Amino acid sequence: MAGGPTTTNLNEWQVEVARARAEILGYIERLAEKIGIGPAQRLFVRLATAGELEPDKLEILRIANARRGSNGRTIHRASLWAWRRLAAGAATPIGRIARLAPKTRGKKWVLAHDVATALARYRQPNKPTLNWCVRETAEALQVPVGSLYSRCRRELKKLPKQLFYVGRNSGAALKALQPFRRREFHSLLPNDIWIGDGHGAKLKIAHPETGRPFVPEVTVVMDVQARYLVGWSVSLSENCLAVSDALRHGISRHGVPLIYYSDGGAGQTAKMLDAPLTGILPAMGIQHETGRPGNPQGRGVIERFWQTVLIPLAKRFATYQGHNADRETLRKVSNEIDRQLRAAQRGDLAVLPARLPSFAQFIEALEDEIERYNTAHHHRSLPKVNGAEHATPAQYRAARAAGVDIHIPDSAELAALFTPSVLRTAARGEVKLWNGVYFSRDLALVDGEQVRVHYDIHDASRVWVKKLSGELIACAEAGANSSAYMPKPVIEQLREQRASRRMQRLESKMEDVRVEFSGTTFTRPEREVPPDTPEEAAERVALAREIADGNVLQIEDDQMRFARRQRLQERAAAGESIEDRDAEWLASYEGSSEFRSMKSFYDDFGLPVRNVTDKEA
Repeated sequence: MAGGPTTTNLNEWQVEVARARAEILGYIERLAEKIGIGPAQRLFVRLATAGELEPDKLEILRIANARRGSNGRTIHRASLWAWRRLAAGAATPIGRIARLAPKTRGKKWVLAHDVATALARYRQPNKPTLNWCVRETAEALQVPVGSLYSRCRRELKKLPKQLFYVGRNSGAALKALQPFRRREFHSLLPNDIWIGDGHGAKLKIAHPETGRPFVPEVTVVMDVQARYLVGWSVSLSENCLAVSDALRHGISRHGVPLIYYSDGGAGQTAKMLDAPLTGILPAMGIQHETGRPGNPQGRGVIERFWQTVLIPLAKRFATYQGHNADRETLRKVSNEIDRQLRAAQRGDLAVLPARLPSFAQFIEALEDEIERYNTAHHHRSLPKVNGAEHATPAQYRAARAAGVDIHIPDSAELAALFTPSVLRTAARGEVKLWNGVYFSRDLALVDGEQVRVHYDIHDASRVWVKKLSGELIACAEAGANSSAYMPKPVIEQLREQRASRRMQRLESKMEDVRVEFSGTTFTRPEREVPPDTPEEAAERVALAREIADGNVLQIEDDQMRFARRQRLQERAAAGESIEDRDAEWLASYEGSSEFRSMKSFYDDFGLPVRNVTDKEA
C-alpha cells in the first residue's frame, strides 16, 4: 500500500504512545552508533531496570509501555526488537507513528440470554418501557426481576443508541434520527424550483357559509432559491383547486417556474394538474416532481415554514388546538362557542361568538404574517448582508434576480391556462359538463370530435371549448339552445357532496347509538295537536267544498291524465258534447310520449285504470 498506514483512525493516547516509542528507538539508535545495536539495547534494558535513566527518559518509557497497574520502568529486549521491526516497515514519519501505535481491541457485545431477550422486546415500534420488557422476560424465563433490570440498564447505557433507533422507529421518524444530507441551493436562480405543500391550520375558525367552527387548509408555494413564499391559498380541504389557485397566485406575481416539487398527495397529483393533454402544469411547461412517500425531509424547507409562520399565527387565537395547547382551556372555549352558536340559531344572540375568528380575520392575519416573513424574517440559511445579519427572502431574491429573464403571463393567458379542463365529445353543437348542457353553433365544426372544455369553478354560466391542439373553438353558454336551466358551479357541487358525506357519517353514528341501547330505536315523541277551533273547522269544510267543485287547482299525475283521456273518449262515444278546451287538450295529450307510454303499459299488463271522478276528468 503506497505511503503505508496513516494516523487518521488513531486516538490521542495511541499517538502519544507511538511518539514515545519512536523517541526511545531514536535514543537506542544513537547509542548503537558507538557500541552497536545489540549492546545498546542491553544497556538500555539494564539502566531502565535499575532506574538509572534520566527522569525524562523514565517518563517516556512509562508512556511507551502503555501498561496499567505498573510503574512502566521495566522493558524486555523482545519489545525493543518488535518496535524496531514495526518502524523499519514504514516509508514516512507519519507511517512510522501509525505502525508503532498500540492496537485496540474492539468491544465484543456478548449479552446474557435473559438480557438479550429483554432488550429485543425493547426494540419494538410500540415503544414499550424497559420496566415492562424486563417483567415480561423475567416471567417467561423464571429469573429475578431486580437483577435483570439492573443488568439491562447497564447494557442499555453501553450499547449504541442507533441500535435501538431501528426497532423503535420507522419511516420519517427513523430518518429524523439518522444522518442526513444537506442540499445546496445557493447555485439556483429565482424560479428554478418551486416547492408546494398543504397543511391544516392548528386552529378553528368560522366557516364562511355555515358559521360553524372548522379547520382551514392552507396551501403555500415557495421558491427554494430564496425561501421566498410566492403564492398561497386557503380552502376547506386540500384539493387540486387549492393547489391550482396557489400556483396561479404565485405565477401572476413572480413568473413561471421551471420545476414544481411537491409530495404525492391527491391534491398535488390530480389529473387537473398533471394530465398530459389537459393538465395545467404541462400546459405551462412546468416539470412536476414528487418526493418519495414517507420522506418529508426531502421537502424540509417548506415543512419548516409551518413552524415559523403558521403555528405562531394559530397561537394568537383562542381556538388554537396544537399539541402543546392547554386541553382544559380549549375545552372551555369550545363549549362557550357552541353555546353562543346555539343561541344565535335560536335568535337569542345577534352576532357570532367573539372568540371564534371569522374567515376574513384569518385571511387578513395570514396575509400579514406571510408579508412579514418575506420582508422582515432574517433566514439563517441565507447569506449575511454586509457581514451583519442574514438576508430576508425578499432581499436575497431581489439580489439574485438581476439579469434573470422572468416571464409573467398576461391576465388573459393566465386565466385560460389556469381554468381547469376536461375532455368531452361535441355533439350537434353541445358539450355536457357537470349535469349541464352548453351550446354554441360554432361547435358544429367539430361535431363528433373530442375537445377540451375549460370551466370556471365559481361561474357555471359558460365554458370555453378548445381543440386538443389548444385553438379556441367557441365560448358555449349554459342551456343556450333549450331552457333557462342554470347548472350549479363546481364549487357548489363540492359543498353539497361534502355536506352529504357529513350527513351520512352522522346517520351512521346515530344508528350505532340506537343499537347500543338494546336495539331499541328511539324516536321523538309525537307532539299533541290541539283540536280545531270552530273557525278552523269551518275553514276546512269550505276548502273541501272548493276542491269538490273544482275551484282549487289540483296537480295531476300520469295516471290521472290517462284516466281523464278515457273519460273524455267515453263521453265522445256516448254522443255527449265536449268543450273546445277539452278537445284541444285531448288532441295534444294523445300526441305526447306520455300517452304512448301509458297506453303500452296498460295494454301489456292489462291493469285497471284508477277510478277518477268526473270533476277530476
